[in-house]
Amino acid sequence: MYTIVVHSLNNCVFCDKAKDFLKNKNFIFEEVLYNRSTDTDSIMYLVEKTNWTSFPQIFVNDVFIGGYDQLLEYEFDDGSIDF
Repeated sequence: MYTIVVHSLNNCVFCDKAKDFLKNKNFIFEEVLYNRSTDTDSIMYLVEKTNWTSFPQIFVNDVFIGGYDQLLEYEFDDGSIDF
């Protein structure tokens, strides 16, 4: 079983794509949603922690894997996914 956490921004196309991808694969995940205008300190803390400036920021079992494009790299040709 995987613990997946998706840190996302409101009105973020790639955040929505990542969440849709995980839902379509029937993965249960937790979303941490940030508002660009009110959650600046939390966003900056996450950016400093991951050294990653774009969103979504995805963690699997507390390990940062990257964003939407990196998430897609875990999909196999048969449609299965393995972290």
